[in-house]
Amino acid sequence: MAKSCPRTSVIVIGSGIAGLSAARKLTQCLPNCKVTILEALSRPGGRINSVEINENEFMEEGATWVHGIEDNPVHSLIKHNQVFNKYHYLIKYKFCKLNGDEVPTEHIKKYKRIYRKIKADAENIYQDGSTLQNGEKSVGEFLQKEFQRKLKDLKLTRECENTASSVFYSNSLIECCICGCNSLYDLVLNDFGEYEELGGGDLRVRGGYSQVIKELLKKLPENCVVYNSTVTEVHWKNDHIPDESSKPVRIVCENGEQFFADHVIATQSLGHLKEYGRALFKPPLPQVKLDIIDRMGYNYITKVHLRYQTPFWQDKFSRVIPLWDISPKDVVTKPSEFTKETWFRHIYDFAVHPFLSNTLEVWLSGESALHVERLENEIISDACTDLLRKFLKDPSVPKPDEILKTSWNTNPYFLGAYSYVAVGSSGEDCDGLAEPLCVENSNSVDVPRVLFAGEATHRTFYSTTHGALLSGEREAGRLISFYQCKFK
Repeated sequence: MAKSCPRTSVIVIGSGIAGLSAARKLTQCLPNCKVTILEALSRPGGRINSVEINENEFMEEGATWVHGIEDNPVHSLIKHNQVFNKYHYLIKYKFCKLNGDEVPTEHIKKYKRIYRKIKADAENIYQDGSTLQNGEKSVGEFLQKEFQRKLKDLKLTRECENTASSVFYSNSLIECCICGCNSLYDLVLNDFGEYEELGGGDLRVRGGYSQVIKELLKKLPENCVVYNSTVTEVHWKNDHIPDESSKPVRIVCENGEQFFADHVIATQSLGHLKEYGRALFKPPLPQVKLDIIDRMGYNYITKVHLRYQTPFWQDKFSRVIPLWDISPKDVVTKPSEFTKETWFRHIYDFAVHPFLSNTLEVWLSGESALHVERLENEIISDACTDLLRKFLKDPSVPKPDEILKTSWNTNPYFLGAYSYVAVGSSGEDCDGLAEPLCVENSNSVDVPRVLFAGEATHRTFYSTTHGALLSGEREAGRLISFYQCKFK
Protein backbone atom coordinates (compact mmCIF):
# COMPACT_ATOMS: atom_id res chain seq x y z
CA MET A 1 0.00 0.00 0.00
CA ALA A 2 2.78 2.42 0.96
CA LYS A 3 4.62 1.61 -2.29
CA SER A 4 1.91 3.36 -4.29
CA CYS A 5 2.63 6.67 -2.55
CA PRO A 6 4.41 9.32 -4.58
CA ARG A 7 7.95 10.26 -3.64
CA THR A 8 8.04 12.43 -0.54
CA SER A 9 10.79 13.94 1.56
CA VAL A 10 11.27 14.50 5.28
CA ILE A 11 13.93 16.49 7.11
CA VAL A 12 14.67 15.42 10.67
CA ILE A 13 16.36 18.01 12.87
CA GLY A 14 18.73 16.21 15.23
CA SER A 15 20.36 12.78 15.18
CA GLY A 16 19.58 11.87 18.76
CA ILE A 17 17.62 8.74 19.55
CA ALA A 18 14.29 10.40 18.67
CA GLY A 19 15.50 11.60 15.30
CA LEU A 20 17.19 8.33 14.38
CA SER A 21 14.19 6.22 15.39
CA ALA A 22 11.89 8.43 13.31
CA ALA A 23 14.20 8.15 10.31
CA ARG A 24 14.51 4.39 10.71
CA LYS A 25 10.76 3.83 10.74
CA LEU A 26 10.19 6.13 7.78
CA THR A 27 12.80 4.38 5.64
CA GLN A 28 11.41 0.97 6.59
CA CYS A 29 7.73 1.77 6.04
CA LEU A 30 7.74 4.45 3.31
CA PRO A 31 10.07 3.16 0.57
CA ASN A 32 9.51 6.28 -1.55
CA CYS A 33 10.43 8.63 1.27
CA LYS A 34 13.75 10.45 1.23
CA VAL A 35 14.93 11.20 4.77
CA THR A 36 17.64 13.73 5.56
CA ILE A 37 18.86 14.22 9.12
CA LEU A 38 20.46 17.56 9.93
CA GLU A 39 22.80 17.36 12.90
CA ALA A 40 24.46 20.43 14.46
CA LEU A 41 27.32 18.42 15.99
CA SER A 42 30.04 16.38 14.31
CA ARG A 43 28.68 13.16 15.83
CA PRO A 44 25.32 11.41 16.15
CA GLY A 45 23.52 10.59 19.39
CA GLY A 46 22.41 13.89 20.88
CA ARG A 47 22.29 13.46 24.64
CA ILE A 48 23.72 9.95 24.28
CA ASN A 49 27.50 10.13 24.12
CA SER A 50 29.89 7.45 25.38
CA VAL A 51 33.48 8.69 25.63
CA GLU A 52 36.21 6.04 25.48
CA ILE A 53 38.59 6.67 28.38
CA ASN A 54 40.75 3.60 27.85
CA GLU A 55 40.42 0.71 25.47
CA ASN A 56 36.86 -0.62 25.84
CA GLU A 57 36.29 1.59 28.90
CA PHE A 58 33.64 4.26 28.51
CA MET A 59 32.37 7.25 30.46
CA GLU A 60 28.79 8.22 29.78
CA GLU A 61 28.58 11.94 29.22
CA GLY A 62 24.84 11.71 28.71
CA ALA A 63 22.26 8.94 29.09
CA THR A 64 23.46 6.40 31.65
CA TRP A 65 20.58 4.14 32.65
CA VAL A 66 18.29 1.82 30.75
CA HIS A 67 15.19 2.26 32.88
CA GLY A 68 13.49 -1.12 32.91
CA ILE A 69 13.52 -4.22 30.76
CA GLU A 70 9.87 -5.06 30.20
CA ASP A 71 8.59 -3.57 26.93
CA ASN A 72 11.57 -1.24 26.76
CA PRO A 73 12.54 -0.68 23.09
CA VAL A 74 16.01 0.55 24.05
CA HIS A 75 16.71 -2.67 25.93
CA SER A 76 15.33 -4.71 23.03
CA LEU A 77 17.60 -2.90 20.59
CA ILE A 78 20.86 -4.04 22.18
CA LYS A 79 19.95 -6.93 24.48
CA HIS A 80 21.60 -9.40 22.08
CA ASN A 81 24.96 -7.86 23.02
CA GLN A 82 24.50 -8.93 26.67
CA VAL A 83 26.15 -5.74 27.86
CA PHE A 84 24.07 -4.87 30.91
CA ASN A 85 24.97 -4.44 34.54
CA LYS A 86 22.01 -4.43 36.90
CA TYR A 87 21.75 -1.85 39.66
CA HIS A 88 21.89 -3.44 43.11
CA TYR A 89 20.82 -1.55 46.21
CA LEU A 90 22.82 -1.52 49.46
CA ILE A 91 25.84 -3.57 48.32
CA LYS A 92 28.85 -2.27 50.27
CA TYR A 93 27.25 1.08 50.96
CA LYS A 94 28.64 3.34 53.67
CA PHE A 95 26.19 5.81 55.21
CA CYS A 96 28.29 8.37 57.03
CA LYS A 97 27.71 11.49 59.06
CA LEU A 98 29.89 14.55 58.68
CA ASN A 99 31.90 13.57 61.77
CA GLY A 100 32.71 10.22 60.16
CA ASP A 101 30.32 8.09 62.24
CA GLU A 102 28.76 5.33 60.18
CA VAL A 103 25.02 4.64 60.49
CA PRO A 104 23.97 0.97 60.49
CA THR A 105 22.26 -0.21 57.31
CA GLU A 106 19.19 -1.47 59.18
CA HIS A 107 18.50 2.10 60.37
CA ILE A 108 18.85 3.38 56.83
CA LYS A 109 16.41 0.79 55.51
CA LYS A 110 13.88 1.74 58.19
CA TYR A 111 13.95 5.45 57.37
CA LYS A 112 14.14 4.88 53.62
CA ARG A 113 10.87 2.98 53.89
CA ILE A 114 9.31 6.15 55.29
CA TYR A 115 10.47 8.10 52.25
CA ARG A 116 9.24 5.43 49.82
CA LYS A 117 5.82 5.30 51.48
CA ILE A 118 5.36 9.10 51.35
CA LYS A 119 6.61 9.22 47.75
CA ALA A 120 4.16 6.45 46.82
CA ASP A 121 1.36 8.47 48.44
CA ALA A 122 2.35 11.43 46.25
CA GLU A 123 2.23 9.25 43.14
CA ASN A 124 -1.14 7.83 44.13
CA ILE A 125 -2.70 11.29 44.05
CA TYR A 126 -2.66 11.00 40.26
CA GLN A 127 -3.13 7.26 40.00
CA ASP A 128 -6.13 7.13 42.35
CA GLY A 129 -7.60 10.44 41.32
CA SER A 130 -7.31 11.62 44.92
CA THR A 131 -8.36 15.11 45.93
CA LEU A 132 -5.73 17.30 47.54
CA GLN A 133 -6.97 18.30 50.97
CA ASN A 134 -4.21 20.65 52.06
CA GLY A 135 -3.73 22.62 48.85
CA GLU A 136 -0.22 21.39 48.06
CA LYS A 137 0.78 22.21 44.50
CA SER A 138 4.25 20.67 44.49
CA VAL A 139 5.78 17.33 45.32
CA GLY A 140 8.15 19.17 47.67
CA GLU A 141 5.34 20.65 49.74
CA PHE A 142 3.66 17.26 50.04
CA LEU A 143 6.81 15.36 51.02
CA GLN A 144 7.84 17.97 53.59
CA LYS A 145 4.43 18.09 55.29
CA GLU A 146 3.95 14.33 55.30
CA PHE A 147 7.43 13.72 56.71
CA GLN A 148 6.85 16.08 59.61
CA ARG A 149 3.47 14.47 60.26
CA LYS A 150 5.10 11.02 60.24
CA LEU A 151 7.77 12.11 62.71
CA LYS A 152 5.09 13.16 65.18
CA ASP A 153 3.46 9.75 64.90
CA LEU A 154 6.75 7.84 65.38
CA LYS A 155 7.86 9.77 68.49
CA LEU A 156 11.56 9.13 67.80
CA THR A 157 14.48 10.17 69.96
CA ARG A 158 16.27 13.33 68.89
CA GLU A 159 19.18 11.30 67.48
CA CYS A 160 16.89 9.01 65.47
CA GLU A 161 14.88 11.99 64.27
CA ASN A 162 18.07 13.60 62.98
CA THR A 163 19.08 10.42 61.19
CA ALA A 164 15.62 10.05 59.66
CA SER A 165 15.83 13.67 58.45
CA SER A 166 19.26 13.08 56.90
CA VAL A 167 18.06 9.98 55.05
CA PHE A 168 14.96 11.77 53.79
CA TYR A 169 17.05 14.73 52.60
CA SER A 170 19.43 12.39 50.79
CA ASN A 171 16.56 10.72 48.97
CA SER A 172 15.02 14.05 48.02
CA LEU A 173 18.33 15.00 46.36
CA ILE A 174 18.31 11.72 44.45
CA GLU A 175 14.75 12.43 43.33
CA CYS A 176 15.83 15.83 42.00
CA CYS A 177 18.42 14.11 39.80
CA ILE A 178 15.95 11.45 38.69
CA CYS A 179 13.38 14.10 37.77
CA GLY A 180 15.86 16.63 36.45
CA CYS A 181 14.60 19.51 38.59
CA ASN A 182 16.28 22.10 40.78
CA SER A 183 13.95 21.41 43.71
CA LEU A 184 11.01 19.12 44.35
CA TYR A 185 9.09 22.32 45.05
CA ASP A 186 9.31 22.87 41.27
CA LEU A 187 7.68 19.51 40.52
CA VAL A 188 3.88 19.47 40.10
CA LEU A 189 2.08 17.15 42.52
CA ASN A 190 -1.13 16.40 40.63
CA ASP A 191 0.58 14.61 37.73
CA PHE A 192 3.60 13.19 39.59
CA GLY A 193 2.25 9.64 39.37
CA GLU A 194 1.59 9.79 35.63
CA TYR A 195 5.21 8.90 34.83
CA GLU A 196 5.30 5.16 34.12
CA GLU A 197 8.11 2.92 35.37
CA LEU A 198 8.95 -0.20 33.39
CA GLY A 199 9.63 -3.45 35.21
CA GLY A 200 12.96 -5.23 35.49
CA GLY A 201 15.10 -2.67 37.29
CA ASP A 202 17.64 -0.11 36.11
CA LEU A 203 20.60 -1.22 34.00
CA ARG A 204 23.88 0.27 32.85
CA VAL A 205 25.47 -0.56 29.51
CA ARG A 206 28.92 -2.12 29.40
CA GLY A 207 30.79 -0.85 26.36
CA GLY A 208 28.87 2.41 26.17
CA TYR A 209 25.30 3.57 25.72
CA SER A 210 26.24 4.75 22.23
CA GLN A 211 25.75 1.15 21.11
CA VAL A 212 22.07 2.09 20.90
CA ILE A 213 22.92 4.82 18.39
CA LYS A 214 25.10 2.46 16.36
CA GLU A 215 22.24 -0.04 16.13
CA LEU A 216 19.84 2.63 14.84
CA LEU A 217 22.37 3.91 12.29
CA LYS A 218 22.76 0.40 10.85
CA LYS A 219 19.18 0.59 9.60
CA LEU A 220 19.57 3.93 7.82
CA PRO A 221 20.78 4.74 4.30
CA GLU A 222 24.42 5.72 4.07
CA ASN A 223 25.10 9.47 4.29
CA CYS A 224 21.55 10.37 5.31
CA VAL A 225 22.94 12.28 8.31
CA VAL A 226 24.44 15.67 7.44
CA TYR A 227 26.75 16.73 10.27
CA ASN A 228 27.86 20.23 11.33
CA SER A 229 24.54 21.61 10.10
CA THR A 230 23.05 23.92 12.70
CA VAL A 231 19.48 24.78 11.76
CA THR A 232 18.72 28.48 12.20
CA GLU A 233 15.44 28.86 10.27
CA VAL A 234 12.50 26.56 9.62
CA HIS A 235 10.20 28.02 6.96
CA TRP A 236 7.14 25.81 7.17
CA LYS A 237 4.59 27.74 5.15
CA ASN A 238 6.67 28.10 2.01
CA ASP A 239 3.52 27.87 -0.13
CA HIS A 240 4.21 30.69 -2.59
CA ILE A 241 6.61 28.64 -4.70
CA PRO A 242 7.59 29.18 -8.33
CA ASP A 243 6.86 25.68 -9.61
CA GLU A 244 5.26 22.43 -8.52
CA SER A 245 8.60 20.65 -8.12
CA SER A 246 9.57 22.88 -5.18
CA LYS A 247 8.94 21.79 -1.62
CA PRO A 248 6.83 23.61 0.99
CA VAL A 249 9.44 23.35 3.81
CA ARG A 250 12.69 25.27 3.56
CA ILE A 251 15.42 24.79 6.17
CA VAL A 252 18.27 27.27 6.47
CA CYS A 253 21.49 26.29 8.25
CA GLU A 254 24.08 28.46 9.95
CA ASN A 255 26.56 27.80 7.15
CA GLY A 256 24.09 29.17 4.59
CA GLU A 257 23.13 25.81 3.15
CA GLN A 258 19.43 25.25 2.46
CA PHE A 259 17.35 22.06 2.40
CA PHE A 260 13.84 21.53 1.05
CA ALA A 261 11.27 18.92 2.03
CA ASP A 262 7.58 18.10 2.36
CA HIS A 263 7.74 17.68 6.13
CA VAL A 264 10.10 18.37 9.02
CA ILE A 265 10.38 16.50 12.32
CA ALA A 266 11.88 18.71 15.04
CA THR A 267 13.63 16.74 17.80
CA GLN A 268 15.54 19.53 19.54
CA SER A 269 15.72 19.49 23.33
CA LEU A 270 13.11 21.40 25.29
CA GLY A 271 15.95 23.61 26.53
CA HIS A 272 16.85 24.54 22.96
CA LEU A 273 13.20 25.29 22.15
CA LYS A 274 12.90 27.48 25.24
CA GLU A 275 15.90 29.53 24.15
CA TYR A 276 15.52 29.59 20.37
CA GLY A 277 11.99 28.39 19.58
CA ARG A 278 10.51 31.83 19.06
CA ALA A 279 13.03 32.84 16.39
CA LEU A 280 13.58 29.43 14.80
CA PHE A 281 10.22 28.88 13.11
CA LYS A 282 8.91 31.14 10.36
CA PRO A 283 6.09 31.92 10.70
CA PRO A 284 6.43 31.70 14.50
CA LEU A 285 5.01 28.83 16.47
CA PRO A 286 1.39 29.36 17.57
CA GLN A 287 1.13 31.10 20.93
CA VAL A 288 -0.42 28.01 22.51
CA LYS A 289 2.69 26.01 21.58
CA LEU A 290 5.02 28.73 22.91
CA ASP A 291 3.08 28.84 26.18
CA ILE A 292 3.47 25.09 26.58
CA ILE A 293 7.22 25.34 26.00
CA ASP A 294 7.45 28.08 28.63
CA ARG A 295 5.41 26.16 31.21
CA MET A 296 7.16 22.82 30.96
CA GLY A 297 10.04 22.04 33.28
CA TYR A 298 13.61 21.54 32.09
CA ASN A 299 16.72 21.84 34.20
CA TYR A 300 20.36 21.03 34.74
CA ILE A 301 22.26 17.82 35.51
CA THR A 302 26.03 17.52 35.85
CA LYS A 303 28.06 14.36 36.32
CA VAL A 304 31.53 14.63 37.83
CA HIS A 305 34.02 11.77 37.56
CA LEU A 306 36.84 11.66 40.10
CA ARG A 307 39.62 9.50 38.61
CA TYR A 308 42.50 8.01 40.60
CA GLN A 309 45.59 6.15 39.43
CA THR A 310 45.12 3.81 42.39
CA PRO A 311 41.65 3.46 43.97
CA PHE A 312 42.00 4.28 47.67
CA TRP A 313 38.79 2.42 48.52
CA GLN A 314 39.78 -0.99 47.10
CA ASP A 315 36.90 -3.23 48.21
CA LYS A 316 35.84 -1.18 51.24
CA PHE A 317 32.75 0.33 49.65
CA SER A 318 30.84 0.71 46.39
CA ARG A 319 29.14 3.91 47.51
CA VAL A 320 29.60 6.58 50.16
CA ILE A 321 26.36 8.33 51.07
CA PRO A 322 26.81 11.56 53.04
CA LEU A 323 24.20 12.05 55.75
CA TRP A 324 24.04 15.80 56.10
CA ASP A 325 22.89 17.45 59.33
CA ILE A 326 19.39 18.55 58.38
CA SER A 327 16.49 19.98 60.35
CA PRO A 328 13.23 18.00 60.02
CA LYS A 329 11.70 21.22 58.65
CA ASP A 330 14.19 21.30 55.74
CA VAL A 331 14.34 17.74 54.39
CA VAL A 332 13.33 18.96 50.92
CA THR A 333 15.57 21.63 49.42
CA LYS A 334 13.86 24.84 48.38
CA PRO A 335 14.70 26.61 45.09
CA SER A 336 16.10 29.60 46.99
CA GLU A 337 18.53 27.55 49.10
CA PHE A 338 21.35 27.28 46.55
CA THR A 339 24.50 29.29 47.23
CA LYS A 340 27.82 29.13 45.42
CA GLU A 341 29.54 28.50 48.75
CA THR A 342 27.46 25.41 49.66
CA TRP A 343 26.92 23.66 46.30
CA PHE A 344 28.56 20.49 47.66
CA ARG A 345 25.70 19.98 50.13
CA HIS A 346 23.68 18.77 47.14
CA ILE A 347 26.00 15.78 46.69
CA TYR A 348 24.06 12.70 47.70
CA ASP A 349 26.71 10.05 47.03
CA PHE A 350 30.15 9.13 45.76
CA ALA A 351 29.65 5.95 43.72
CA VAL A 352 32.29 3.60 42.39
CA HIS A 353 31.81 3.45 38.64
CA PRO A 354 30.60 -0.07 37.70
CA PHE A 355 32.96 -0.32 34.70
CA LEU A 356 35.78 2.07 35.64
CA SER A 357 37.23 0.65 38.83
CA ASN A 358 39.41 3.71 39.51
CA THR A 359 36.58 6.23 39.23
CA LEU A 360 34.07 7.75 41.63
CA GLU A 361 30.94 9.25 40.10
CA VAL A 362 29.01 12.23 41.49
CA TRP A 363 25.67 13.58 40.22
CA LEU A 364 24.27 17.05 40.84
CA SER A 365 21.05 18.70 39.72
CA GLY A 366 19.67 22.20 39.36
CA GLU A 367 21.64 25.35 40.14
CA SER A 368 24.40 23.33 41.81
CA ALA A 369 24.87 21.38 38.58
CA LEU A 370 25.14 24.55 36.50
CA HIS A 371 27.57 26.09 39.01
CA VAL A 372 29.82 23.02 39.06
CA GLU A 373 29.90 22.88 35.28
CA ARG A 374 31.42 26.38 35.31
CA LEU A 375 33.67 25.74 38.30
CA GLU A 376 37.41 25.13 38.03
CA ASN A 377 38.29 21.45 38.40
CA GLU A 378 40.79 22.22 41.16
CA ILE A 379 38.03 23.69 43.33
CA ILE A 380 35.84 20.63 42.70
CA SER A 381 38.75 18.35 43.56
CA ASP A 382 39.47 20.14 46.85
CA ALA A 383 35.81 20.17 47.91
CA CYS A 384 35.19 16.51 47.13
CA THR A 385 38.43 15.39 48.79
CA ASP A 386 37.59 17.37 51.93
CA LEU A 387 34.13 15.77 52.06
CA LEU A 388 35.46 12.24 51.61
CA ARG A 389 38.06 12.74 54.33
CA LYS A 390 35.41 13.98 56.76
CA PHE A 391 32.67 11.47 56.00
CA LEU A 392 35.09 8.53 55.92
CA LYS A 393 37.06 9.88 58.90
CA ASP A 394 40.23 9.31 56.91
CA PRO A 395 42.64 12.25 56.39
CA SER A 396 44.74 10.13 54.02
CA VAL A 397 42.14 10.13 51.23
CA PRO A 398 44.10 11.45 48.22
CA LYS A 399 43.02 14.08 45.74
CA PRO A 400 41.86 12.68 42.41
CA ASP A 401 44.42 12.65 39.61
CA GLU A 402 41.86 13.83 37.11
CA ILE A 403 38.42 15.44 37.05
CA LEU A 404 36.06 14.83 34.13
CA LYS A 405 32.68 16.54 34.07
CA THR A 406 29.81 16.98 31.66
CA SER A 407 28.77 20.23 29.98
CA TRP A 408 25.20 19.79 28.74
CA ASN A 409 23.89 22.80 30.63
CA THR A 410 25.94 25.38 28.73
CA ASN A 411 25.90 23.57 25.39
CA PRO A 412 23.63 25.73 23.16
CA TYR A 413 22.17 22.67 21.44
CA PHE A 414 20.86 21.19 24.71
CA LEU A 415 20.98 23.80 27.53
CA GLY A 416 20.22 21.20 30.17
CA ALA A 417 19.46 17.54 30.67
CA TYR A 418 15.82 16.45 30.42
CA SER A 419 12.27 17.54 31.07
CA TYR A 420 9.87 17.26 34.00
CA VAL A 421 6.28 18.30 34.68
CA ALA A 422 6.63 21.61 36.49
CA VAL A 423 4.26 23.42 38.82
CA GLY A 424 1.92 25.32 36.51
CA SER A 425 2.06 22.65 33.80
CA SER A 426 0.54 19.18 33.43
CA GLY A 427 0.95 15.94 31.54
CA GLU A 428 -1.34 17.40 28.91
CA ASP A 429 1.46 19.79 27.98
CA CYS A 430 3.59 16.86 26.81
CA ASP A 431 0.78 15.96 24.41
CA GLY A 432 0.40 19.59 23.42
CA LEU A 433 4.09 19.87 22.61
CA ALA A 434 3.77 16.76 20.43
CA GLU A 435 0.89 18.20 18.38
CA PRO A 436 2.02 18.82 14.77
CA LEU A 437 1.63 22.06 12.87
CA CYS A 438 -0.71 21.34 9.98
CA VAL A 439 -1.38 23.23 6.76
CA GLU A 440 -4.57 22.76 4.79
CA ASN A 441 -3.86 21.80 1.17
CA SER A 442 -5.90 22.51 -1.96
CA ASN A 443 -8.09 19.47 -1.23
CA SER A 444 -8.96 20.80 2.25
CA VAL A 445 -6.81 18.09 3.87
CA ASP A 446 -4.71 18.97 6.92
CA VAL A 447 -1.11 18.08 6.05
CA PRO A 448 1.24 17.59 9.05
CA ARG A 449 3.96 20.01 8.01
CA VAL A 450 6.00 20.32 11.24
CA LEU A 451 6.10 17.41 13.68
CA PHE A 452 7.68 17.29 17.13
CA ALA A 453 9.52 14.41 18.82
CA GLY A 454 11.87 14.00 21.79
CA GLU A 455 11.63 12.84 25.39
CA ALA A 456 9.68 15.96 26.45
CA THR A 457 6.84 15.01 24.05
CA HIS A 458 6.14 11.62 25.68
CA ARG A 459 3.52 11.95 28.39
CA THR A 460 4.43 8.89 30.47
CA PHE A 461 8.10 8.33 29.59
CA TYR A 462 9.43 11.90 29.56
CA SER A 463 13.10 12.27 30.56
CA THR A 464 14.00 8.79 29.27
CA THR A 465 15.73 7.39 26.20
CA HIS A 466 12.90 4.94 25.58
CA GLY A 467 10.45 7.84 25.69
CA ALA A 468 12.55 9.67 23.10
CA LEU A 469 12.78 6.57 20.88
CA LEU A 470 9.05 5.95 21.03
CA SER A 471 8.30 9.60 20.28
CA GLY A 472 10.35 9.40 17.08
CA GLU A 473 8.48 6.29 16.02
CA ARG A 474 5.19 7.99 16.87
CA GLU A 475 5.86 10.94 14.55
CA ALA A 476 7.09 8.68 11.76
CA GLY A 477 3.89 6.68 12.23
CA ARG A 478 1.88 9.88 11.94
CA LEU A 479 3.36 10.55 8.48
CA ILE A 480 3.03 6.92 7.42
CA SER A 481 -0.66 6.92 8.39
CA PHE A 482 -1.19 10.19 6.53
CA TYR A 483 0.18 8.79 3.27
CA GLN A 484 -1.46 5.40 3.64
CA CYS A 485 -4.86 7.04 4.21
CA LYS A 486 -4.32 9.51 1.41
CA PHE A 487 -3.35 6.98 -1.23
CA LYS A 488 -5.10 3.77 -0.23
